[in-house]
Amino acid sequence: MALSSLMEKPGSIDMEGLEELANQALDQGMAVYSAHIRKMSRGYHLEIELDDMKHPLGAVNVEQCETFSAAFVLLLDRAIAEKSISGIPEDLTPENYSLQVSSAGAERILKSPAEIERFKGKPLKIKFASGDFHSSALGVFHSFAEISGRESIVFELFIPARQRKNKKRLDPFIAERKAPAAESKAKHLFYLFLDEISQINLYLDF
Repeated sequence: MALSSLMEKPGSIDMEGLEELANQALDQGMAVYSAHIRKMSRGYHLEIELDDMKHPLGAVNVEQCETFSAAFVLLLDRAIAEKSISGIPEDLTPENYSLQVSSAGAERILKSPAEIERFKGKPLKIKFASGDFHSSALGVFHSFAEISGRESIVFELFIPARQRKNKKRLDPFIAERKAPAAESKAKHLFYLFLDEISQINLYLDF
């Protein structure tokens, strides 16, 4: 799992300069979750997702988005006029771009070990593949570990009643992946090797 990499959107341009400006427009306690700029038929479309580091789920409200948007537009228009930020397309003007600012969302993808640690105790949806076995599981992050010489993540398993059918499918796999005794402490813990995990999301419908 490439935990440190952003999910690229189709047609997006890698824009370090855009994210640099976005960071300058942030209020205290806020962070940029992702920043993208896409070439459109008549200009560019900028998409920025924000993260409130003070909120338990990182949720950002409308007022915070509007405050950020106003500050960011002033910075971007000035940077375009002064050509002070590298990487911005040469044909980008204050008149030919649209801006979309939103919250990263309460079911965001967790992109790094630090984000997984941050949301410890929160429900997660984990997609994984082990050999030919592809599945997903719901659980709560417990710890990082090295098991059988491989980087691993230990989760506490949770399966709602509506997913009991999926549990039957998972049971044989989970039985083989019980966390070591030192980690278990009577909890229903299992582990996945880091390179087996394709995606981890926060999960609300728990």
